[in-house]
Amino acid sequence: MRKTFQLLIDGAKKDAIYLALRVRGEICAQTILDPAVDHGEAILSGLDRLLKQSGLEKTALDAVLANPRGESYTTQRIVAATANALAYGWKCNLFIWGGLNDPNFANPAEVGENGFKVILPEYRCPPRITKKKKLL
Repeated sequence: MRKTFQLLIDGAKKDAIYLALRVRGEICAQTILDPAVDHGEAILSGLDRLLKQSGLEKTALDAVLANPRGESYTTQRIVAATANALAYGWKCNLFIWGGLNDPNFANPAEVGENGFKVILPEYRCPPRITKKKKLL
């Protein structure tokens, strides 16, 4: 099935979340959000602004595409959780997307086969946790 109206969420950069609406393969509205603000609220309010700017209705959404990889653990978790919730709530397809530089940009991988589908954050390295003093 060809997707005509998609929401793209990319949290790959540590200092920015890319949010866009794509209609028939063309980006019609986009924004870059500052994740220093509450991540979830930033994505949802950014989505509201994009919908108003584009004149599209969220009920027409065919798919949510999310990039669950990135530099920030918090951003990865928020992007994955928000994408999962939107796709579930709006009963649309959910895709793992490699971001703007993904060679498969036009052909993202659909998550799961049937039923409730989720994406998980994909961590590239262990967390960098600093300790002030030795625990043991």
